This record gives sequence, structure tokens and C-alpha cells, in this order.
Amino acid sequence: CGSGVTAAIIVLALHQCGYTHTKLYDGSWAEWGGREDLPVA
Repeated sequence: CGSGVTAAIIVLALHQCGYTHTKLYDGSWAEWGGREDLPVA
């Protein structure tokens, strides 16, 4: 996977479609998956 920055275009598109309650985690899967205190399914 790339990074949260890559997902920014999707968040922009969602906002333009009226979905304004979105959040972007810019740490990417590499950061999330490397942390033992966060859930992974």
C-alpha cells in the first residue's frame, strides 16, 4: 500500500460528493501494522 497521502484524492472526492465527516489516517498500513497497541484483523 502507498500511504495516507495517496488516499487524499479519495477523501477529496468524498467531500465533493457531500461526505464531509471523513478522516484520513496518513500513517499508512506500514505504520499501523507495525504498532502492537493497535488492532489488526
